[in-house]
Amino acid sequence: FSADKTIACKAPFTVNFTDASPNGNQWQWDFGDGSLGNGQTVSHTYTREGLFNVTLNLQTSTGCVGSQTQTALIKIVRPTLKVNNIPAGGCAPYSFSPQSTVTAIDGIQSYAWDFGDAGIGSGPTPTHNYLTTGKFTLKLTVTSNDGCVETLSIPNAVRVGTPPVVDFTTIPPPPL
Repeated sequence: FSADKTIACKAPFTVNFTDASPNGNQWQWDFGDGSLGNGQTVSHTYTREGLFNVTLNLQTSTGCVGSQTQTALIKIVRPTLKVNNIPAGGCAPYSFSPQSTVTAIDGIQSYAWDFGDAGIGSGPTPTHNYLTTGKFTLKLTVTSNDGCVETLSIPNAVRVGTPPVVDFTTIPPPPL
């Protein structure tokens, strides 16, 4: 059997299943989410995220029976986001390039960064220069190819301080 689509980043997600077995006359589908269906071609709407096994039980016109299960055929998984190199910080001006790990079953369409000081960026590893001191919240918003939007907000992810002023004097040793 086949499905017209098998991955999504969110529910609800409607899938059309078709069986091409010869001589079938009774079909019972188990969609893996507690729902059943009947018929050679069926449509089913998944209402929650997860990985779903789909089973087709088939009976032919001569009374023979068969069954096929496709494990984790339907995958409905939201994107996951992580920034690997935080907390980060240094003295102003401080240059920071966040390193993200993003997983989206349907692929990534865009990355949008908010560096917490009115600076913004795009792409998986932008570079930003902090010119002022403070503690900054870092936000990463990712849009997947199917339009799912996930945001990760990390308070105090970047800390920028004032460079120290080195000031010292020496006193010459007394004459011998």
